[in-house]
Amino acid sequence: MAHVDSSPIAIAWMGPYGWPGFGDTSAALPGTPGIYLWTVEYLMGGLLIYAAGITRRPMKERFREHTRAYLDGTYTLFDVDALRQGVRREVWHGFWTGKRSSEKQQEFD
Repeated sequence: MAHVDSSPIAIAWMGPYGWPGFGDTSAALPGTPGIYLWTVEYLMGGLLIYAAGITRRPMKERFREHTRAYLDGTYTLFDVDALRQGVRREVWHGFWTGKRSSEKQQEFD
């Protein structure tokens, strides 16, 4: 059985940041690796976590990859108004399986 180190890890949480190229980008993403949370404003107050990630590459580089995946239809898209109410309602399932039939590509386009 493998030994698991249960020592605490100190994390310096920074942000919030806007998505590069979209919305409020007054605070530029750090050029370092790290852990990130994607959040939406919750209508009842505060923020809801939509997704979490970790990267060993610079955040800017990782977010360029995420942006490409959203724009080319790879990622699932959700109704933002529903997300702000705490409901995950799919608008587009995404090409996660890599299967891009001409009909599905046309639907996405």
